[in-house]
Amino acid sequence: TGMNPMAGSTIIIQRPGNPNNPIANEMAMLAGSVVKIRAMPSGRAVTCRHENSPMGKRGMIEPREYIGGPNQHWRIENAPMFPGGFKIVQANNPNHVLRFTPAMPSPHEKVCVWTNEPGSPNQVWHRSGEALHPQGHPNMFLHFDPMTGMFTMAMERQPFIIERVM
Repeated sequence: TGMNPMAGSTIIIQRPGNPNNPIANEMAMLAGSVVKIRAMPSGRAVTCRHENSPMGKRGMIEPREYIGGPNQHWRIENAPMFPGGFKIVQANNPNHVLRFTPAMPSPHEKVCVWTNEPGSPNQVWHRSGEALHPQGHPNMFLHFDPMTGMFTMAMERQPFIIERVM
């Protein structure tokens, strides 16, 4: 006679309640979820192109049509050392994160896939409306540049849709 220990139990998951910041609530609800991240209005998905370097760089991000799969799937993780911040982690590799890399020479390398370094502010992101900006840089935003067809950082806000895929 196997008894189900959960029989009759109610599990309550409370939605984070911050009426002044619905975007923060949305990000808190996505914590731990596998997501796709799309630049609007193009709809291009943040896609990893793997590339190792002697430093911590593990790849570039490129805007591609969404077809699914590991190079387009990310996991949102809370960054408790940075209130309101979160990390964007490659879903199939917890050691790879999106990192703001202002010292990289090319404008298209200002955001790279990097080795996860807990506590690094350059690996923490925030939502400002629907735009994404790195920790400590509230006026720099992830940006799809239609002229070059690449992602970069810009002072111009651009909406990104973050959607749960699993």
